[in-house]
Amino acid sequence: MDKDGFDHLFDRAKERAGLPNANDEVVRNYLRGAIENLVPKITRNYKIAIPVYYVEEKRMQLLLPFISASNSNDVSCFVVDRDDENKIYRLKTIFDLDHAYFSARLITRPDKEW
Repeated sequence: MDKDGFDHLFDRAKERAGLPNANDEVVRNYLRGAIENLVPKITRNYKIAIPVYYVEEKRMQLLLPFISASNSNDVSCFVVDRDDENKIYRLKTIFDLDHAYFSARLITRPDKEW
């Protein structure tokens, strides 16, 4: 990811995580924890990851929910893209719940976490 893309992602993460005035280290730690908590949840229940078709790149992406640090009722989601070459998932951006809802192409019924 280029520097502009990373900066955009980080700024959006601060806003969506409910930490707009927090220092960068706090935001990094919060996001790292949110991602680490998602992995076992997704392993137990695949319905947490909602597929989205990204038309411009003609690829599937996944929406992964996370809860704001400042408000437990405020849910946002990570948008991740599968990198087949490196066999990893890469964080692309962060959507608020409304944007995620309009982008999603539901193949499976969303889990209660949504």
